[in-house]
Amino acid sequence: MNNKLAPLLIISISVLTITNLKADEMNHANMDHAKHMMQMEGEAKQAVIPTAATAKFPSKDSVASTASSTPLKEAGNAIFGTIQEAIKMLDADPNTDWTKVDLEGLRQHLIDMENFTSGVDILSNEKIEKGSKIVIRAKSRAAHESLLRALKAHPSMMQAETGWTMDVKQNKERFTLTIETQKPEEVARLRALGYIGVMALGDHHQVHHWMMASGSNPHDGHMSH
Repeated sequence: MNNKLAPLLIISISVLTITNLKADEMNHANMDHAKHMMQMEGEAKQAVIPTAATAKFPSKDSVASTASSTPLKEAGNAIFGTIQEAIKMLDADPNTDWTKVDLEGLRQHLIDMENFTSGVDILSNEKIEKGSKIVIRAKSRAAHESLLRALKAHPSMMQAETGWTMDVKQNKERFTLTIETQKPEEVARLRALGYIGVMALGDHHQVHHWMMASGSNPHDGHMSH
């Protein structure tokens, strides 16, 4: 290309581009927006919107089939899932006494478990000769109340299952847990479990939850729920 023609070509392209942009702006400015909106509303009205009369709901059999084939197993959060599992077991047991079933009591207990699981700060964790001395504090008043209930019942349950002892001392908002074993070979495991491991230790939780759901009192009054 002739070097003298190149600048002229670039200028021509630029002028053409600017002209087109201005034309687009003028077309948009002159657009009848009210007419355009009416046209869009008319198109929307023509769309098929399901109503109570026209909507097709899945049959009970299709819902059951979908539930059995879904890859998901969890019902939601842990509290919701545990209660759903309890309902299935209650429904499956022909001897269920529905006058004693207490799912609300179970829900309140599971809220306590959530509170003392995620609502607690570990202030210190000291190794002692036979185990650990752990100082904890609740992050909220609700978590503090949950801790009070849990620490009344858990030490006896843990001792019955493991033989370990848990001595609980309270100083205002702080709780000091002294957890010990009489077997030297268990000390390392006890220390490694820490606060939440010791609280989660054992298989009594599931039995406890079932007893609560079905209306039994698993702790003989030690816990209000």
